[in-house]
Amino acid sequence: MNKTVKIILIIVVTIIIIFIVRACYLSYVYSSYNDLVNHEFDVKSAWSQVEGQYQRRIDIIKNISYNINKTSKNTTSQIQDLTSTVDSLSNIKMDPKDSISIQNYVIAQEIIFERAQSVLELENHLEDFKLQLEGSENRISSSLKSYNEVVTSYNSTIQKFPKSVISKMFGFTNYPIISIPQEAN
Repeated sequence: MNKTVKIILIIVVTIIIIFIVRACYLSYVYSSYNDLVNHEFDVKSAWSQVEGQYQRRIDIIKNISYNINKTSKNTTSQIQDLTSTVDSLSNIKMDPKDSISIQNYVIAQEIIFERAQSVLELENHLEDFKLQLEGSENRISSSLKSYNEVVTSYNSTIQKFPKSVISKMFGFTNYPIISIPQEAN
C-alpha cells in the first residue's frame, strides 16, 4: 500500500469513528432529553392531582357552608319549637288505667321525638361533612406525598452527572418540595 492510500484510509476511519462517537453522543442526548421531559410531565401530573384535591376540598367547604346556612335558618325555629313543645307536653301525665291519657302521653312523646329528630338532622349533616372534609384532607396529604416523591426523583435526576449537563443545556430546573403540615401526617 502506498502512502496516499494509507492516509486516505486513516482519514476515512477517523471520520467513521467521529461519526460513530457523534451518533452515540446525539443518541444519548436525545434519550436523556426525553427522559427529562417524561420526568417533568410526571411532576406536572402529580401537581394537577394536588390541585384537584384542593379544589375538591373547596367544593366540599362551599357545600357545607350552603347546607349549614340553609339548615341553620330552619334549625333555630325548630329548636325554639322543640323547647316549647317539650315544655307544654312534658306536663301531660299518664294514668295507666286511663286509655285516653295513655294515648295522649304516647302522642306527646312521638311529637317530641319527631321535633327532636329534625333538630338532630343538622348534627348528622355536620358529622357527615366533617367526615367528608377529613377524607379530603387525607387525599390532599396523600397527593402531596406523591408529588414530593415525583419531584425528589426529578430533581435528583437533573442534578446527577451527566444528565445535569443536558438539563442545563435545555433549561430544566428544580421543582420545589411542598412541606406537609404535621397534623396531616
